[in-house]
Amino acid sequence: MSYCVDCMFQALLMQPKYRIALTLAVIFSVATGQGTIRKMDIPFNHPSLNYWSPFISLDGNSLIFQCDNTENKQPGLFFSSRLGTAWKDPIFLPKSINSSTVFLDGTTLSADGKEVWLSAQRAGGIGGYDLINFQVKPDGFSEGKNPGLPLNSNQHEASAVFTPDGGTVYFMRCATIQNSQANGCRILTSKKKLNGTWETPVELPGEINKGNSQFPRILADGETLIFHSDSHQPNAGGLDIYMSRWNGLSWSEPVSLTFLNSEKTERPVSLTSFGRSVLSARRGEKKNELVDVFFPAELKPRQVLRINGNISTADPGSMYFSLYDSASGRLLRSFRPDISGSFILFLPYGNTYRLFADPASDKLPFFSTVYNLSKGQGQVVGKLNVDPGVIQSGFKIDLGAIQFLENTAPAPGSVPMLNRIIRLMQSNSGVTFQVTCDNADVYDLFFRHLRKKGVNNEMEFFMPEMPSGNFTLSVK
Repeated sequence: MSYCVDCMFQALLMQPKYRIALTLAVIFSVATGQGTIRKMDIPFNHPSLNYWSPFISLDGNSLIFQCDNTENKQPGLFFSSRLGTAWKDPIFLPKSINSSTVFLDGTTLSADGKEVWLSAQRAGGIGGYDLINFQVKPDGFSEGKNPGLPLNSNQHEASAVFTPDGGTVYFMRCATIQNSQANGCRILTSKKKLNGTWETPVELPGEINKGNSQFPRILADGETLIFHSDSHQPNAGGLDIYMSRWNGLSWSEPVSLTFLNSEKTERPVSLTSFGRSVLSARRGEKKNELVDVFFPAELKPRQVLRINGNISTADPGSMYFSLYDSASGRLLRSFRPDISGSFILFLPYGNTYRLFADPASDKLPFFSTVYNLSKGQGQVVGKLNVDPGVIQSGFKIDLGAIQFLENTAPAPGSVPMLNRIIRLMQSNSGVTFQVTCDNADVYDLFFRHLRKKGVNNEMEFFMPEMPSGNFTLSVK
């Protein structure tokens, strides 16, 4: 399979090999019986080309799709990423990815778009079609890596999708995959162990797996699952698309997404963290086009805030992040940034979170911030610059509202903060800290707790002029 462009557009192209020619296009929205549809803008939807099965990363910055802009006019895999707000010209993926042994509809991306996941038959594989991943690099793509057992088996695996933290994978395991069709499929899930390997996958329950369930899509809230099935009801024809939600104990009975379904089999779709629309391929006036189909209000997934973060330290890769439920103090997620110090965090609305960034050494200060998303909706994208500072005169950190119970024990939500304060003070035993708090009784409990834990630093107490309900720790 190799790349070609219609001759009439070659004069306009003037780009490196494997570029899709650009054409003028406009974004338009139209309300139909199946929901509001918005056509994707350039560099997609060339009027002489067909597009199928788009998969967009949760961060919305990477896209992989099928297109017949190939020498034999058969579908091939193309990749594009955003440069700022604009999409780069799509590139035809290399032969290590684009081959006749790939189940094209089973191709996906990691949440951050930095990995391509294929379903392919390769020499030395575990079974038939195996899951294989490729790293997306600035200059191309890595060699494929087979994760082996237990994700792959002596059957056929495809369509691996990951929760935003990368710690849980959902995929389909099928009795057969032939050409462009899969049959006898079930959706499984597995969690990543601390050593980076995967637990033995388990099938989702009967509410999801009723006979032939395919193409799972876990949304950014980590609790909404979209999948295809020809065994659920109601069914408009072939593989229809359904949605189920995890309530903390079980999956809900799947609901048919009638605004997406037709009398024909539906090809794979995908969503970004915004969750407002589904990226799909629809028949246009002449060819298949990439379009966003917007959710009806009653079916919209829970809103998610996407944090684009960066660390301002000399060694950003040494920082370790921990996300907690602010009220209970329960650890929700731990992660590291990439080597450049960049990270992306997805926070579902309906809760309040505290985020910590901890350095490798307890002598260095930690960073902390709170996200109060309890109202249920708000902005969908935010930025965060993490700069912990250094322990010297003028250093200051907002500790938030530290609370104690009637028995003088710390409230569960305050324990993660108190533990970090204790480690920081004990590792800087010669430093005098100033504590600002507008409640002397709470400060007394705070002081006694630290002394009980072996903190011997000299501490000075200040009452602020304007009560805030929060503690502030600073260096004299």
